[in-house]
Amino acid sequence: MAGVKQFFRVVFSRKTSLAGFIIIVLFVLTALFSKQLAPYDPYKADLTAKTVVPSAQHLLGTDQMGRDILSRIISGSVVTLQIAVVSVLIAGVIGSVLGLLAGFYGGIWDVVIMRITDALICIPKMALAMTLTFALGRGTLSLMMAIGLSSVPGYIRLIRGQAMTIKNNDYIQAQRIIGTSQVKILFTEVLPNCLSPLIVYATTNLGASIITESSLSFIGCGVQPPNAAWGSMVEDGFSMIRVYPYLSVYPGLAILIVVLAFNMFGDGVRDALDPRISKNL
Repeated sequence: MAGVKQFFRVVFSRKTSLAGFIIIVLFVLTALFSKQLAPYDPYKADLTAKTVVPSAQHLLGTDQMGRDILSRIISGSVVTLQIAVVSVLIAGVIGSVLGLLAGFYGGIWDVVIMRITDALICIPKMALAMTLTFALGRGTLSLMMAIGLSSVPGYIRLIRGQAMTIKNNDYIQAQRIIGTSQVKILFTEVLPNCLSPLIVYATTNLGASIITESSLSFIGCGVQPPNAAWGSMVEDGFSMIRVYPYLSVYPGLAILIVVLAFNMFGDGVRDALDPRISKNL
C-alpha cells in the first residue's frame, strides 16, 4: 500500500503528469459514455445542414454530409481507445515473451529473434503497419493486429535488454545454485523486474498507437466508413481546409491533445517507477 501511495504521490507531484492523467480520464469517460454524450447521431446525414460553421446548434459545425462534428469526435473516441489499448496489449504480450526468450535463454533463441527484430526495425513503423493492414485485410480487428505487430520490435529490444541485465544478478545465480528451474526463475524473478520499464514504455506507446491509427485512417487504410475515426475525419476535411478549416482542425486537435496527455502521463509514470528520481521527489 505504501508503494502505491508513493507511486501516485510522485506521479501527481508534477503538474504536467497530473494534467495528462485528467485528460486521459476524460478521454476514457467520453469513450465509455459516447452514446449519452453525443448531442446528435454521428452517422445521420442531413444534406440540408451540410458544411454548417460552428454555431449554438452545432458547437463544432457539421461536415460535408451534414453530420455533427462534435458527435463524430465523441463517437470516434471509442474506436481510438479500443485500437490503442488492444494494439498495445498485443505488442506488449508478444514482445515481452520474445524478449524474455532472447534475453534470458540466449543462444539460438537470441540469434533468431534478434535478427528478425533488427530486420523489422529497419522498416519504418508506418510502412510496416500499412503492409500488415493490407495483408490482414480491412477491419478494426485487422487494424489492431497490424498496429500491435508493428510495435513488437520495440518491446522485444526493451525486454531483452532488461532480461540480460537481470539474469546476471547475484540473486538469480543463487536461485540456480539451489536448483530452482529456469522457467520458475524466469516468471518469478526476471519478469517482475521487467514490469516497470514495460509499463512506462506501454504508457507512451498508447499515444504512438493513436498516431499510427490516425495516420492509417487518414490515408484510407485504417477505420473504414461509415465508422467515425479522427484520422479519417481529418482527411475528409483536408480538401476544404482553406474554406472550412474546422473540418480538419477539430479532430486534429483531439488527436494532439490525447497523444500529448499520454506522453505527459508517461513521463510521470517513468519518474515514479525510477527509484533514483522518486526518492528525490
